[in-house]
Amino acid sequence: MVKPKSIQIQLQILKILKDGKIHTKNEVVEKVAKHFKINIKSTNSGNDTFAKDVVRQISVVRTNKWLKNPPQKERFAITHAGKVIADSALL
Repeated sequence: MVKPKSIQIQLQILKILKDGKIHTKNEVVEKVAKHFKINIKSTNSGNDTFAKDVVRQISVVRTNKWLKNPPQKERFAITHAGKVIADSALL
């Protein structure tokens, strides 16, 4: 499969987080890879280039304030603004 574009990865991250639950970084990486049918060697961004791409896009989504970090390390939840984007797919 062709490598997905950054914007496609960002939208998929928001769709995963849209359930309002707190998700781990590894869980998000695995679900994004599964969605795009990409086999990853590891969810560790140091060991897998696609995992690194997903982690980079998590940072972009966070910078846009579409996700937030609860007190637990490496966990994420969607913000209201992120839900609006995910619902409208304007990304």
